[in-house]
Amino acid sequence: MNKMKLWMVGGLLASLAAYPLMALADDAAAPAPDGNGPLGGRWMEKMKDKLGLTDAQVDKLKQLAKDQRSAVKPLRHDLKDETKTLADKLKAGAGDSDLKRVLDKIDQDRQALDAARQKNREALRGILTPTQQAKAYLAMAKRGMGRMDHWKKGGNRGQAPDAAPDSSAPPQGSDKL
Repeated sequence: MNKMKLWMVGGLLASLAAYPLMALADDAAAPAPDGNGPLGGRWMEKMKDKLGLTDAQVDKLKQLAKDQRSAVKPLRHDLKDETKTLADKLKAGAGDSDLKRVLDKIDQDRQALDAARQKNREALRGILTPTQQAKAYLAMAKRGMGRMDHWKKGGNRGQAPDAAPDSSAPPQGSDKL
C-alpha cells in the first residue's frame, strides 16, 4: 500500500511540475505579438497574412496579448513557486496534510490560470470572424498534432517534428478556440 501511495504522489508531482515548465517554455519560444519576441514584428505580420486580419484587428490582438501576459504572469509565478514548495516538502518528508495544502493551492492557481485563458479565448472570438477562427483553429490543431506525433516518437523538447502529423488523429486542444 505504501508503494502505491509513493507512486501516486510521484506521478502527481511529475505532472504538476511539468505544467508550469511547459508554460514557461511556451513563453520563451513564442514571440510576443507586439513585436518584442524573437521574431520581432514578423509574427503578427504572418498572422495578419494567414488569417486575413485588418489593421484594426491587429491592434486589438496586440492589446489582448499584452493584457493576457499581464494577467497570467503573476499566476504562472505563483504556480512555479508552489510547485517548488511541493517538491521541497516532498523531499523533506512532509506529512499528507502539508502536501494537501500545497496541492490545493496549486489547484487554485491552475484554475485561475485556466479562467484567464478562457477569458482570453472569449475575447479572441470577439475580435476574429468565424472564418478567421476556423483558420486559426486548424493551424493550432496541426501544430498540436505535430507536437504529439513528435513526443510519441520519443522526440526531444524544442526540436521540430520529423514527420508530418497523422491526419487521422483527432486535433489536440480542440476546445481552445
